[in-house]
Amino acid sequence: MAHSHDRRCGAALKSARKAGCGALLVTKPVNVRYLSGFPGEDSWALVAPSGGILVTDSRFAEEAGRSCPNWSLHLRKGSIAEETADIIAGMGLAVGFEAEHLPVAVFEKISGLAGRVDFRPTRGIVEALRSLKDEREVRAIRQSSAVAVRAFRRALFDANVEDSENDFAAALEHHMRREGASGPAFPTIVAREPNSSLPHARPSSDRLCDAPSFLVDWGARLGGYNSDLTRLVAPGKVSPRIKRIWKVVAEARKAALSRIRAGVKAASVDAAARKVIADAGFAEFFGHGLGHGVGLEVHEQPTLSPRAAGRLRTGMVVTVEPGIYLPGEGGVRLEDTVLVTARGAKILGRLGRDPGRLGRAFL
Repeated sequence: MAHSHDRRCGAALKSARKAGCGALLVTKPVNVRYLSGFPGEDSWALVAPSGGILVTDSRFAEEAGRSCPNWSLHLRKGSIAEETADIIAGMGLAVGFEAEHLPVAVFEKISGLAGRVDFRPTRGIVEALRSLKDEREVRAIRQSSAVAVRAFRRALFDANVEDSENDFAAALEHHMRREGASGPAFPTIVAREPNSSLPHARPSSDRLCDAPSFLVDWGARLGGYNSDLTRLVAPGKVSPRIKRIWKVVAEARKAALSRIRAGVKAASVDAAARKVIADAGFAEFFGHGLGHGVGLEVHEQPTLSPRAAGRLRTGMVVTVEPGIYLPGEGGVRLEDTVLVTARGAKILGRLGRDPGRLGRAFL
């Protein structure tokens, strides 16, 4: 794993040099982890021609030594800003910093203490690297997706007709941990009709059996990598209206998946799904983008939306999640985590119609 982190640092430094910087200060925790392998807290990374420097403290000394053995460790005793400024001052290089992640007050402190150092703002250097997953990362996301699928099947099979939205969410998160996850990728959404029309509904004490269907949006975090899925479960007889929009959303999902491959414009994938929904007369009820990147964060580059720039590339991992939300009636969203390849889309973590005590999970 050390070699992959070395490559990442080399690529980050190359991008920094294009921005006129001789070194790069990385302060966003997930970016620190991506470059160094260190998963701890309260630590910054300096990427320089001489190698990587992790500025941390004694709490993480052993963990940092294990997770990033090729890096120099600076175990601070005082302020992280002050001690990082001291290191930078001795480099004699122009230093790029993550303008979107370093608070202005902290930057002013560092730049004031570092003296004549030329600081230059950078944007998205590490995020752009993270958008392309290597084989280890793809494997980690595939394993995370498999954990999420197995946990969902167990929660669905074990569910009781008296269970509430909260009960099902808790059971699903419990099963994800039992399957090996460090926890959920995000707070699990369980929303029965009509609250399923809220894309980010919060679980309540409402009983699942009191509605014909409920929507579940969940994911697992395993080894730092996330998965993201959404399905509709039908413990009762769904109305013709909900069945209709489910079929439309399923067709939109199919259209998007068939469009995905390396070289395709990201916005065109969104357009393919959006056209199906619009042609069916539900355009105004699909308000969010089709998808987003998944990796060390649940939402990262690239995006699939009408405003998305650029083209898909081999190794990108994205969600495909078309939806239709009818206020006061209910909603349907179908979501998968997908790997982009030269030949098309590869779903990471397939989930079929598995029966349970509460009915069937659509798709």
